[in-house]
Amino acid sequence: MPPKQKVPLDRIAWQWAESVDLSNLTAEHIRTAYRLNLSACERGSCKRNCKGNPFCLHSLGEKKWLAPVDETKLQTFDPDRVRRQK
Repeated sequence: MPPKQKVPLDRIAWQWAESVDLSNLTAEHIRTAYRLNLSACERGSCKRNCKGNPFCLHSLGEKKWLAPVDETKLQTFDPDRVRRQK
């Protein structure tokens, strides 16, 4: 089976620029160019962060942020240990 060809996401997002005059530029064109009109990916549907979707939040630190906080690291800080010795 031949490998799938990659979809040129940037080319598709900016395709309108070839036919639209600058005086007719709208907010919809800007949203399309920067892919802001896409919806967020469903949770668990992506294996890694999508390149073509700025709203894909998969694997952007969720594991670290939702993990339990280790309170001992916060309570054992001693400011005298960071001061320089004279």
